[in-house]
Amino acid sequence: MARRMVRWILAVLACLSMAALVVTLARRPSDLFLVARGPVPVHATQGAALQPAAAVQRQLRAGERAEVIACIDVKAYLIYEIRLADGFRGFVNEGAYEFERTDDRTPRRCRSLQ
Repeated sequence: MARRMVRWILAVLACLSMAALVVTLARRPSDLFLVARGPVPVHATQGAALQPAAAVQRQLRAGERAEVIACIDVKAYLIYEIRLADGFRGFVNEGAYEFERTDDRTPRRCRSLQ
């Protein structure tokens, strides 16, 4: 009976450890940032980022940074999904910006930026 209890406790601890590892890896900070050098329109959806007349949800100003979550290859365009400091997630397709990498040892988030 005691042996069964010890095995059960070890199994639970192993599961909790794996869950903690997965959460830690999933929340790893980005190594790639979009840095505005001038006005950068941020759209709410990927589709809106492809339409020049679409409503802009946010506007980055010169010097503002946003974490790049994903690079989306759409036809002849690259759209960048970003996360702003306040948690807002949006899409960028145009504007005056450049990229900043904080750690060259981490895997590249967007292959096109190598």
